[in-house]
Order: sequence, then structure tokens, then C-alpha cells
Amino acid sequence: MKLWTMWHVYTLLPTLAIFAILAVLIGRWLKNKDEKIRMIPIQVISVVLVVLEVAKQIYGVCIGYDLYWIPLHYCSLFVYLLPIFAFYRGKGKERMRSVAVVCCAALMLFLLVYPELIYGEWNIINFGKDFLSAHTVIFHNLVPFAFFLILALKLYTPQTKKDVVASTIFFVGYSVIAGTMANVLKTNYNNFYDCSIGPIGIVQDQIVASIGWWGQLIYVIGAGIATIVFSLISYFLFRGICALYYLIKKKMGKGADTVPNSESVKE
Repeated sequence: MKLWTMWHVYTLLPTLAIFAILAVLIGRWLKNKDEKIRMIPIQVISVVLVVLEVAKQIYGVCIGYDLYWIPLHYCSLFVYLLPIFAFYRGKGKERMRSVAVVCCAALMLFLLVYPELIYGEWNIINFGKDFLSAHTVIFHNLVPFAFFLILALKLYTPQTKKDVVASTIFFVGYSVIAGTMANVLKTNYNNFYDCSIGPIGIVQDQIVASIGWWGQLIYVIGAGIATIVFSLISYFLFRGICALYYLIKKKMGKGADTVPNSESVKE
């Protein structure tokens, strides 16, 4: 089980560093602008993600559609959540924004810990030769860029209790839908059908071999719980990193920026 490859070291780390620097620069450039202006970079990325997904679906139909391309994967959620974050202004917008941020934090953590599971070195090697490889790499690098921009442009104000409740409800719903479809279609959306992580996959096979359908159900429920727990752990980890950043900045006396007041946002 490879967590990282040299291809990821050579491409992913520099890309994340460049995007982080760009996000900081854009954040400083637009920091005094109205939210409608500060939201434009997220709107642009959201539109690009949707266009990429539509192009992938059309390409799939043209070459012979694979059920794996149905947008039910965890990362497919960004096709829905980031446009909602960028354009939705109705009731509950803060809750939807919090869910989008939690998803972004989860992908960011996975990219830092286990990028080979998100996209393989084969995708990087064939970036200029294969549309699906290019799509995968571009898509999964644009989402962290959006995450950096959301933080740098202060487009999200944390409200811990409401964030956790909203995200938990959302991911329960997602797990029910994706888990059900994965097993009905026998297609591995978000590892709900078969675990791609070697040691866990072996345990899953043993349980299913022992008790059959009930074993698979236990696995799917476990995968859903893992999805929720990992997402929330990612959320709290990046909340902690942001809090530490603002604390260090305050100690150094570089400006009046503070951690956004979690009670300042009203529905």
C-alpha cells in the first residue's frame, strides 16, 4: 500500500504550495471588498469544476459509459457543494457552506496523507495523453485551491455545533444514497462496495465470506461511519491550524485580523 509516489512529491506538493501563496495574495488584494467580489474566485472554480464534470460525462458516453463515472464519489460532492457555496444566497446558506468546507478539509487531509488513493501516479504520468487522467488531476487540485481561497478571503465563519450537526446529517444522507447505489450497481463509489485500502479490504472479504450479505451490510455501515468521522476530524484539524495561524499572527503583531467570531453569523 503506497501512500505517496515520487510523482506526487514532484507535482502535488509544488502545486499546493503555489495555490496557497496565490490564495494569500488574492486574499490580501480583495480583503476590503464586498463579499460578492470576494466570492468571484470561488464562482470561477465552481464553474470550471462543473464544466469538467459535464465534459467527463459526455466523453464517457462517447467512448462507452462506465458506471464508475456516475458522480456519487466523495469527491463528486464538490460538483454540487462548491457551486452552492458560490452562488446560493437563501436560507441555510451558512450550513451548506460549512458542509462544503468540511468536505474540502477532508480532501485536503487525504491529499496530504494518502494522495495515491485520490489519484494514482498513472494519472500524473498520462496527464497530457489521457483526458480522464487530466480531468482527475486538475479536478483534485482545484478543490484545495478553492479551500485555500475560502480561508484567505474569509468566506466562511465557523459555528462549531451547527457545523458538526449539519455535516453529520449531510454525510448520513450521502452514505445512505452512495452506499445503496454502490451495492445495487456493484460499483465502488467511495469504497462503499469494496475497500481499496489493502488490510481493511482483507478483513471485509473475511467477514463477507463468513456471514454473507450481513457482512457486506456491516461493512457499508462501517464505511459510512468512517466517512463521517474522518470528515469531522479533518474539520477540527484545520480549524485548529487556522486558530494557531491567527494566534501566531496576533503574537507577532501583524495586523488586526482575528479568528472570525463564531457567533457573528445569523441565518
